[in-house]
Amino acid sequence: MEINIGCLVAHCGSPFKGSLGAFVTNPLTNDVGLLSSYHVIAGDLSKPGDRILATPHKQASRRQVGQLGPGILNSETDAAVAWLTDGVRANTRIPSQNGPFCGVRDPIIGETLTKVGGRSGLTRAKVTAIDYFPTRYGKRVQSVFAMVLEPLYGTDEKKIVSQNGDCGSVWFDEVTKEAIGLHFAGESYAAYGAIHAKACFMSKALENLNVNLYVPNGTRASA
Repeated sequence: MEINIGCLVAHCGSPFKGSLGAFVTNPLTNDVGLLSSYHVIAGDLSKPGDRILATPHKQASRRQVGQLGPGILNSETDAAVAWLTDGVRANTRIPSQNGPFCGVRDPIIGETLTKVGGRSGLTRAKVTAIDYFPTRYGKRVQSVFAMVLEPLYGTDEKKIVSQNGDCGSVWFDEVTKEAIGLHFAGESYAAYGAIHAKACFMSKALENLNVNLYVPNGTRASA
Protein backbone atom coordinates (compact mmCIF):
# COMPACT_ATOMS: atom_id res chain seq x y z
CA MET A 1 0.00 0.00 0.00
CA GLU A 2 1.23 3.48 -0.87
CA ILE A 3 0.46 6.67 1.05
CA ASN A 4 1.07 10.19 -0.16
CA ILE A 5 1.58 13.72 1.10
CA GLY A 6 -1.77 15.38 1.77
CA CYS A 7 -3.75 12.23 2.58
CA LEU A 8 -5.89 12.22 5.74
CA VAL A 9 -4.42 10.62 8.87
CA ALA A 10 -5.72 10.02 12.38
CA HIS A 11 -5.03 8.33 15.72
CA CYS A 12 -6.94 5.06 16.04
CA GLY A 13 -8.81 6.35 19.09
CA SER A 14 -9.93 9.64 17.59
CA PRO A 15 -12.51 10.57 14.94
CA PHE A 16 -10.53 13.75 14.19
CA LYS A 17 -8.50 13.71 10.97
CA GLY A 18 -5.59 15.81 9.81
CA SER A 19 -3.02 15.77 7.03
CA LEU A 20 0.12 13.80 6.27
CA GLY A 21 2.59 16.63 5.83
CA ALA A 22 5.87 14.94 4.94
CA PHE A 23 7.99 11.86 5.48
CA VAL A 24 10.91 11.71 7.91
CA THR A 25 13.67 9.30 8.90
CA ASN A 26 15.18 8.18 12.18
CA PRO A 27 18.87 9.25 11.98
CA LEU A 28 19.95 6.19 13.99
CA THR A 29 17.94 3.44 12.28
CA ASN A 30 16.89 5.02 8.94
CA ASP A 31 13.29 3.96 9.64
CA VAL A 32 10.79 6.02 7.63
CA GLY A 33 7.83 7.73 9.28
CA LEU A 34 5.04 10.14 8.45
CA LEU A 35 4.92 13.61 9.99
CA SER A 36 1.75 15.39 11.11
CA SER A 37 0.55 17.54 14.01
CA TYR A 38 0.76 16.28 17.58
CA HIS A 39 -2.91 17.04 18.22
CA VAL A 40 -3.87 15.08 15.07
CA ILE A 41 -2.10 11.74 15.51
CA ALA A 42 -1.08 11.82 19.18
CA GLY A 43 -2.64 13.74 22.06
CA ASP A 44 -2.14 13.70 25.82
CA LEU A 45 -3.77 10.25 26.24
CA SER A 46 -1.79 8.55 23.47
CA LYS A 47 1.20 6.28 23.93
CA PRO A 48 4.06 5.14 21.67
CA GLY A 49 3.03 2.24 19.46
CA ASP A 50 -0.61 3.33 19.08
CA ARG A 51 -2.06 2.56 15.66
CA ILE A 52 -2.14 5.43 13.17
CA LEU A 53 -4.69 5.25 10.36
CA ALA A 54 -4.78 6.89 6.93
CA THR A 55 -7.14 7.20 3.99
CA PRO A 56 -4.89 6.43 1.00
CA HIS A 57 -5.43 8.23 -2.30
CA LYS A 58 -8.60 7.12 -4.13
CA GLN A 59 -9.67 4.88 -1.23
CA ALA A 60 -12.66 5.49 1.01
CA SER A 61 -11.77 3.42 4.08
CA ARG A 62 -9.12 4.10 6.71
CA ARG A 63 -6.31 1.60 7.08
CA GLN A 64 -3.46 1.23 9.55
CA VAL A 65 -0.28 2.71 8.12
CA GLY A 66 1.96 3.21 11.12
CA GLN A 67 2.65 3.15 14.83
CA LEU A 68 2.99 6.30 16.89
CA GLY A 69 6.53 7.44 17.60
CA PRO A 70 7.76 10.70 19.17
CA GLY A 71 5.35 13.60 19.58
CA ILE A 72 5.71 17.07 21.08
CA LEU A 73 3.41 19.98 21.87
CA ASN A 74 5.39 22.85 23.36
CA SER A 75 6.28 26.49 22.71
CA GLU A 76 8.06 25.61 19.46
CA THR A 77 6.37 22.52 18.09
CA ASP A 78 3.01 20.87 17.48
CA ALA A 79 4.22 17.74 15.69
CA ALA A 80 4.38 13.95 15.87
CA VAL A 81 5.74 11.02 13.90
CA ALA A 82 4.29 7.60 13.11
CA TRP A 83 6.73 4.95 11.91
CA LEU A 84 5.43 3.21 8.79
CA THR A 85 4.41 -0.43 9.19
CA ASP A 86 5.71 -3.19 6.92
CA GLY A 87 4.18 -3.08 3.47
CA VAL A 88 3.42 0.65 3.55
CA ARG A 89 5.36 2.69 0.98
CA ALA A 90 6.02 6.43 1.12
CA ASN A 91 5.20 8.39 -2.03
CA THR A 92 7.40 11.45 -1.48
CA ARG A 93 6.22 13.42 -4.52
CA ILE A 94 4.37 16.61 -3.58
CA PRO A 95 0.94 16.53 -5.28
CA SER A 96 0.65 19.01 -8.18
CA GLN A 97 4.44 19.56 -8.06
CA ASN A 98 7.31 18.07 -10.06
CA GLY A 99 9.18 16.43 -7.20
CA PRO A 100 9.63 15.82 -3.47
CA PHE A 101 10.73 18.14 -0.67
CA CYS A 102 14.42 18.90 -1.11
CA GLY A 103 15.38 20.63 2.12
CA VAL A 104 14.30 22.76 5.08
CA ARG A 105 14.59 26.46 5.88
CA ASP A 106 12.90 29.08 8.05
CA PRO A 107 10.23 31.50 6.74
CA ILE A 108 10.70 35.07 5.54
CA ILE A 109 8.02 37.68 6.18
CA GLY A 110 6.40 38.74 2.92
CA GLU A 111 7.08 35.56 0.95
CA THR A 112 4.35 33.42 -0.63
CA LEU A 113 4.20 29.75 0.39
CA THR A 114 2.14 26.75 -0.69
CA LYS A 115 0.61 23.80 1.13
CA VAL A 116 -1.28 20.62 0.18
CA GLY A 117 -3.98 20.21 2.82
CA GLY A 118 -6.08 17.13 3.35
CA ARG A 119 -9.25 19.26 3.12
CA SER A 120 -8.39 22.45 1.24
CA GLY A 121 -6.03 20.92 -1.29
CA LEU A 122 -3.42 23.14 -2.94
CA THR A 123 -3.46 26.65 -1.45
CA ARG A 124 -1.10 29.62 -1.41
CA ALA A 125 -0.72 32.37 1.19
CA LYS A 126 1.64 35.12 2.29
CA VAL A 127 3.70 35.09 5.50
CA THR A 128 2.63 38.23 7.38
CA ALA A 129 3.96 37.75 10.92
CA ILE A 130 6.27 35.62 13.07
CA ASP A 131 5.78 35.55 16.84
CA TYR A 132 4.41 33.53 19.76
CA PHE A 133 0.69 32.95 19.28
CA PRO A 134 -1.71 31.45 21.88
CA THR A 135 -3.69 28.47 20.56
CA ARG A 136 -6.44 26.59 22.36
CA TYR A 137 -6.18 22.80 22.56
CA GLY A 138 -9.38 21.75 24.32
CA LYS A 139 -9.13 23.29 27.80
CA ARG A 140 -5.44 23.99 27.40
CA VAL A 141 -3.93 27.15 25.88
CA GLN A 142 -0.40 26.85 24.51
CA SER A 143 1.66 29.69 23.02
CA VAL A 144 3.58 28.46 19.99
CA PHE A 145 6.33 30.26 18.09
CA ALA A 146 4.94 30.32 14.57
CA MET A 147 4.35 32.16 11.33
CA VAL A 148 0.98 33.56 10.31
CA LEU A 149 -0.12 33.24 6.68
CA GLU A 150 -2.92 35.25 5.07
CA PRO A 151 -4.75 34.91 1.74
CA LEU A 152 -3.37 36.51 -1.42
CA TYR A 153 -6.00 39.26 -1.53
CA GLY A 154 -6.38 40.92 -4.90
CA THR A 155 -5.59 37.73 -6.83
CA ASP A 156 -7.64 34.83 -8.17
CA GLU A 157 -6.28 32.45 -5.51
CA LYS A 158 -8.89 30.80 -3.31
CA LYS A 159 -9.18 32.73 -0.06
CA ILE A 160 -9.52 29.72 2.25
CA VAL A 161 -6.08 28.86 3.63
CA SER A 162 -7.11 26.67 6.57
CA GLN A 163 -9.85 24.08 7.00
CA ASN A 164 -10.54 21.29 9.48
CA GLY A 165 -8.34 18.44 8.32
CA ASP A 166 -5.45 20.62 7.15
CA CYS A 167 -3.49 20.45 10.41
CA GLY A 168 -0.25 18.58 9.83
CA SER A 169 0.25 19.76 6.26
CA VAL A 170 3.50 21.45 5.22
CA TRP A 171 3.93 24.98 3.91
CA PHE A 172 6.73 25.00 1.34
CA ASP A 173 8.54 27.06 -1.31
CA GLU A 174 7.27 25.99 -4.75
CA VAL A 175 10.49 27.02 -6.47
CA THR A 176 13.07 25.36 -4.21
CA LYS A 177 10.75 22.67 -2.75
CA GLU A 178 12.05 23.54 0.74
CA ALA A 179 9.74 22.61 3.63
CA ILE A 180 9.23 25.66 5.83
CA GLY A 181 6.29 25.30 8.23
CA LEU A 182 3.99 22.68 9.75
CA HIS A 183 0.37 23.85 9.75
CA PHE A 184 -1.35 23.55 13.14
CA ALA A 185 -4.19 26.10 13.30
CA GLY A 186 -6.10 28.77 11.44
CA GLU A 187 -9.40 30.43 10.65
CA SER A 188 -11.51 29.94 7.51
CA TYR A 189 -14.38 32.32 8.16
CA ALA A 190 -14.05 36.07 8.58
CA ALA A 191 -17.07 36.10 10.90
CA TYR A 192 -14.92 34.36 13.54
CA GLY A 193 -11.77 36.37 12.97
CA ALA A 194 -9.37 37.31 10.20
CA ILE A 195 -8.81 34.50 7.69
CA HIS A 196 -5.36 33.06 8.35
CA ALA A 197 -3.24 29.97 8.96
CA LYS A 198 -0.60 29.32 11.60
CA ALA A 199 2.41 27.03 11.20
CA CYS A 200 5.31 26.19 13.47
CA PHE A 201 8.80 26.19 11.96
CA MET A 202 9.63 22.92 10.18
CA SER A 203 13.24 23.21 11.37
CA LYS A 204 12.12 23.33 15.01
CA ALA A 205 9.68 20.43 14.56
CA LEU A 206 12.40 18.17 13.16
CA GLU A 207 14.90 19.28 15.80
CA ASN A 208 12.48 18.69 18.69
CA LEU A 209 11.47 15.27 17.36
CA ASN A 210 15.09 14.30 16.56
CA VAL A 211 14.25 13.22 13.01
CA ASN A 212 15.39 14.23 9.51
CA LEU A 213 13.35 15.17 6.47
CA TYR A 214 13.18 12.14 4.17
CA VAL A 215 15.02 13.08 0.99
CA PRO A 216 14.88 10.25 -1.63
CA ASN A 217 18.10 9.01 -3.20
CA GLY A 218 19.15 11.18 -6.10
CA THR A 219 17.34 14.26 -4.80
CA ARG A 220 19.55 17.23 -4.02
CA ALA A 221 18.94 18.64 -0.54
CA SER A 222 19.19 22.39 -0.01
CA ALA A 223 21.86 23.65 2.35
